[in-house]
Amino acid sequence: MFKFPEEKPNLKEDHHGWFSDDNKSFLKNIISDNTSKIIELGAWLGNSTLWFCQNSKATIYSIDHWKGSKEHQGRKDVKDKLPTLYETFIVNCWDYKERIVPIKMNTIDGLRWCKSNNINPDMIFVDASHEFEDVILDLEECMTLFPNAMVTGDDWNWKNKSQNRRKTVQEAVVYFSKKYRYKITENGRCWLIKK
Repeated sequence: MFKFPEEKPNLKEDHHGWFSDDNKSFLKNIISDNTSKIIELGAWLGNSTLWFCQNSKATIYSIDHWKGSKEHQGRKDVKDKLPTLYETFIVNCWDYKERIVPIKMNTIDGLRWCKSNNINPDMIFVDASHEFEDVILDLEECMTLFPNAMVTGDDWNWKNKSQNRRKTVQEAVVYFSKKYRYKITENGRCWLIKK
């Protein structure tokens, strides 16, 4: 159902994104040779997807609707990218198409699709919506459907710059972890929920 197209889209590679060296060093310490399946929630143009392919032997189940998040709408620096996010992701990740499953859905439906298709990840990387409620819903679904998976993510230090300050990813992860009495490890950018 979800796979790369037969032909590579006729677009240039564009590796715009926010997957930093802090992300890489944090994740390098938690991925092992035994990591065989990774679900990523939110892919943008595939920088994290490529890194997972290059630093593990895992199959990557990349869940994104490829419409951009709320904070991307109206931003001048990304508005030209939004119409072709999915196609550019495909172009960027083409060399690893045998190990990437691009699941074009919202995060909740994508996680449920994975569960219904017996995909049991070793790790889930949460990097989709920055909205407090959305992060909580993603975490609840991850833990309910895949209780044995390691759950980690990005944007611990992300600051909401809107005039009406909304709660952050960090506040969502802390709230969720306190609710279930989990511990958190973080490096200022990435976080890991320790069950």
